[in-house]
Amino acid sequence: MRTFEFRAWDKRKHTYRTADTLFNSVFITPRGKVRVLEDGDIDTDDLSDMIDIETYTGIRDSSEKKKKIFEGDIVHFKSEMISGLGIVKWNEKTGAWEIDDIRPRTKKRGHRIYPFYPEAAYRVDGNVHENPELLEAEK
Repeated sequence: MRTFEFRAWDKRKHTYRTADTLFNSVFITPRGKVRVLEDGDIDTDDLSDMIDIETYTGIRDSSEKKKKIFEGDIVHFKSEMISGLGIVKWNEKTGAWEIDDIRPRTKKRGHRIYPFYPEAAYRVDGNVHENPELLEAEK
């Protein structure tokens, strides 16, 4: 059975936090707003204004540390048939993880999206929050 894991990017403090360190209590109001009690403070802002929740893909990279690959990670992958560099995203329509290519687009290549290949070797180079320079350097 697969265990679901998440990480949360705290937009206010610009750091990754775990759910238990981010919130003491979370309440959903009848209107769908979220009340958050953090360190004794009450905030009635929408939760999406405060954090980005990112899901673990269930795949680890090929490094010695075997880093977990999460949504929002920037990964390089290579298999016998194909290689790529992009951002890990969840595709709602297909119900699958994919890698959105960040390399320069050309007439020949265009924009590419790659599925996760089980036989591929993955390397986590960073993530969209802490390493935005990786996105700019590739364009």
